[in-house]
Amino acid sequence: MRLARTAVRDAPVPAPPSMEKEVQIVTANGTSPEDLDTLGQSVPLTCPECGGSLWELVSGGPRYRCYNGHAYSLTTLADEQAIHVEAALWAGLRRLEESERLAHRMAAHARSRGNDRSAAYHAEVAHTNARHAAMLRRLLSEKTPTAPDEAVHE
Repeated sequence: MRLARTAVRDAPVPAPPSMEKEVQIVTANGTSPEDLDTLGQSVPLTCPECGGSLWELVSGGPRYRCYNGHAYSLTTLADEQAIHVEAALWAGLRRLEESERLAHRMAAHARSRGNDRSAAYHAEVAHTNARHAAMLRRLLSEKTPTAPDEAVHE
């Protein structure tokens, strides 16, 4: 409460010209890759939200922006990528387990029709998918290392 009532003594620091230019570009409709080239450099990373290319902007510390308008600090980009990687791995696990179940059904169907070679093939596919799913489940169940103290975050 005391801080809220305290008058600000220093004049606000003006934004750097590059940041003012960034605000002008992104508030205009239809940011293009060429516009972003004037603000930073295209990097071999993709936007976790839309999958578009990212540009690294250096004013104010490393930041990232795609031409769709999504923007990230270095830390939020890493956090978002980690979230999307984990979601993709869980989706992959579900697909492996579904593929295993489907291969078992295909093996049973082939056996019921007297096609032993096809049944053996599908049983092997089911077995392989089960092994891969178990391995992925073990990886996903491992505890993620705890983050070091906040001083490490940029």
